[in-house]
Amino acid sequence: MGSFLAGEGKRSVLISLEVPGSGIDFEEIETGNETIFQSELEVIGILRDGEGRALLRFGTPMTNRFTREEVEALRQGGLSFNNRADLQPGDYSVQMLIRDLNSGRNAMSEKSLHVPEFAPGLQLSSIVLGKEVQPAENQFGFLTYEHSTVLPSAGRTFKNGENLVYYFEVYNSRLQGEYVHLTAEIRLLRPGLSRPVQLPEIDINRQPEEGRIRFSRFVQLNGLLPGTYFFEALVTDHFGNETAVGRTAFQVVE
Repeated sequence: MGSFLAGEGKRSVLISLEVPGSGIDFEEIETGNETIFQSELEVIGILRDGEGRALLRFGTPMTNRFTREEVEALRQGGLSFNNRADLQPGDYSVQMLIRDLNSGRNAMSEKSLHVPEFAPGLQLSSIVLGKEVQPAENQFGFLTYEHSTVLPSAGRTFKNGENLVYYFEVYNSRLQGEYVHLTAEIRLLRPGLSRPVQLPEIDINRQPEEGRIRFSRFVQLNGLLPGTYFFEALVTDHFGNETAVGRTAFQVVE
């Protein structure tokens, strides 16, 4: 889950769930000379406030078709489901029910959620990691940078050779229409290793968009040992002489 600045004192909260591919049943469908593998999943979610009252119900059936090669790759990863809610600061909980209609199996998950207040000074949103982007009509849409929307990976499991796409936003009560000069230092850290993977510094000179600066790039992962890593972003506002740091974990597998 992640949170991003929204209007009227609210935050846009990203609710992500990944269903492991190894637990999905696929129906084989013959289409001409090709066999298609079809999954039938239903995801139902309930968002509750700190007193247990239901605020939002969401969900959808998901029918997806894959080739044999895609299914083999999917069984090493999973299918992601993403939803968004605009919430006031406070404490919440999210209950999720996943039904595999092909097998009849069900699974449930419940997580707590804290939405922080927006404080003055330089701040970063949550950091979203994914593997792909899709075209976006609105360049100011949710998780969108330069007409591309990042598709979050809830499982955050990557392999060497894959692209790690990242997205985050920078906020500052001072950034209201004037040009800013920001630099972002991006590092990949692994516990126990003294030297991080340092990526080229990003230099930004432009006006904020809707009171924020959006960052999104990708890095191709190569030569990383399996294990837990941290993606870290250190952003410096050179006009305001402030820095802010964001960090989030991901996994590298063989």
